[in-house]
Amino acid sequence: MPAFEFHDAAGNRHPFDSLDEAQAFAAACGYVFVTSRSVLEGCDARIYYYLAPKDVPAGVTDPRALFPILLASYPEWKEPRIMPVM
Repeated sequence: MPAFEFHDAAGNRHPFDSLDEAQAFAAACGYVFVTSRSVLEGCDARIYYYLAPKDVPAGVTDPRALFPILLASYPEWKEPRIMPVM
């Protein structure tokens, strides 16, 4: 069974046994899901990207509007995210 890590905006890593647990933790902490992408082309494993609560403009919930904020708010590989541990 794959394991997952949630990387928060402060750079901390939180380990989980399942994707559902990691997603529930992120939501409980106020993180807002933005997008996901395949780890490798043709691979089912995905990385799920989030915005920290402080970075979400009031009233904005559309992931298309949040995506540019995600790109502008964090350097590459510093985004809050859930990653499979391989």
